[in-house]
Amino acid sequence: MARGSIMLQIAVEQLFSAPVTDLPEVWAVALDYLDGERTTVREIATEKSQATYMWTTDPHYDYGQFAMSDNAVSDLWLVFGGREPPKILHAPSHVVSPPIDHVAVVLLRVRDYGFTVSSPGVFATHRWVQSHTYVDEKALP
Repeated sequence: MARGSIMLQIAVEQLFSAPVTDLPEVWAVALDYLDGERTTVREIATEKSQATYMWTTDPHYDYGQFAMSDNAVSDLWLVFGGREPPKILHAPSHVVSPPIDHVAVVLLRVRDYGFTVSSPGVFATHRWVQSHTYVDEKALP
């Protein structure tokens, strides 16, 4: 029996208030099982918010310029029960997908890259990364 409408959502929050030199990447997934009927994807979206305070432990050292991505990466994997390769849809998408039959697993992945600064540079940061998708499963005609 078809599952109807479902939502998958991931939210990751990282807070590094002490001085650090390395920020690990975010790599998180959420998955759900479907009944293998007819599936459409209504939306895939990603949001990111980050604030970073950088300084140097050596007052005579200029650590130069620093750039950081404003966006995280999300994709949706539609996995089938047999040997067929998965279909992968990428965010952002606010357009309804064509109907896809026989999807067994839906997997939402969000990823945001980490970074490192060299000593004597240090930083403190707060990062929030979120992704969600809406999936509809209806019975095959």
